[in-house]
Amino acid sequence: MRLFACAGAVLLCADMLAFRLLGHNGTAGVSEYVGIAVDSRILDWLSFMAWPAFVLIGVSMWLAPQLKEVRDEAGTRARICFSLLLLGYVTDAVGRMLVTEPVIGNVLAMFGSAMQLGAAVVYLRATWQYVGRSLHPSVRDILLQIGALWLLGTVAVHFAYNVSAAVEYAGVVYLRSSDAVYKGFALGFVGNTGLWLLASIMPRFLGTQEPRRRAVNSIVAYNVLLVMWVLGEAWCLPYPYTWVRLPLALTGLGLAAVTLYMLRDLSALEYLRARAEDGRRALAKVAASVAVVSMLAAVTIIAGIGVWLGSTSEVSLPPVSHTLREVLRMGLGSCLLTALFVGILGPQVVAGVKRVLVWAAVVTIGLALAIHVTVDLLVAVTGLDLGAIEMAASWGSGAGHLLLALWLLVTTCRN
Repeated sequence: MRLFACAGAVLLCADMLAFRLLGHNGTAGVSEYVGIAVDSRILDWLSFMAWPAFVLIGVSMWLAPQLKEVRDEAGTRARICFSLLLLGYVTDAVGRMLVTEPVIGNVLAMFGSAMQLGAAVVYLRATWQYVGRSLHPSVRDILLQIGALWLLGTVAVHFAYNVSAAVEYAGVVYLRSSDAVYKGFALGFVGNTGLWLLASIMPRFLGTQEPRRRAVNSIVAYNVLLVMWVLGEAWCLPYPYTWVRLPLALTGLGLAAVTLYMLRDLSALEYLRARAEDGRRALAKVAASVAVVSMLAAVTIIAGIGVWLGSTSEVSLPPVSHTLREVLRMGLGSCLLTALFVGILGPQVVAGVKRVLVWAAVVTIGLALAIHVTVDLLVAVTGLDLGAIEMAASWGSGAGHLLLALWLLVTTCRN
């Protein structure tokens, strides 16, 4: 787990420096040169998936064998998965960022995404062997299995694009539909895997109830509706004049309702009122609660986007989609990471300077997220130009994530 966590922390630093503090704009050049825009959007994918994938895969491949008391070949699979994922990410990034020749860059990106796909296959096989031995899998087992499938699916879509770009550089359709892939990664892989980790750690740590057995039905319904949403959005954005838009609105509303039922059945809503006996549990409660609320906020925004797409014929997402990305990146990803490591690694993670680092990171990220959401809503309602405030929120988010990465490095290297 230490290798995965350190790599995730380094990539988090690189992500914040390149895409947040230095003002990267993923939509630059859309109207002038499609190739530049597509490359920017692929860089956005690398930014969006890098550190959550490393951290969640590392924690899952460390925790699942211990819960199931399966230790054979666990370290070997983890090292193979880590090597493929890191080499694939670096090769993909080099192909998109440092190589100016399109042919060479596309080929490097194709090989890099192929290695990422190989890592996803290794992870899927490992997790299914850990939890697939029982004829009656538990609620936690189902969450972990479905999360691994989502990782494989989203990485496979990324690989398919790089193959098509290497054969024939045509990325307009992907440029318009890639936001759907990001939602599938965030709410599919990060959501299911994160809920599995929270359900495995928090009941004993915070004293909340165990997941209910009937949660299986809401989990299945959530993922079926999420698949329908991702496929529908990926289709209706490049092809706006289609009958898919109206069912997409109903799917978004259903997804929001089912998510609420799933979180209730998983006892995740109890994190908001759990008793905190000490500072460590208070920090875990705050981080886990923000992650759960962010997931609810994300599906609520998705429901609104679905209604908007169903009532218009626009070929691009509304400005509120930026709010959704911030909620998924900062609220769900960052706070989920904090809650997991605080719950797993013991009291020393919030001792001395590390306590100052992690609380400063959580408070800074929380304030930046609140400002982002407020500004985006005000801009959507009033049309005011609040770019300066949003830039300040971006800088605050970048600073908070750098503090979080520093805390993660210090914590995992010493424990």
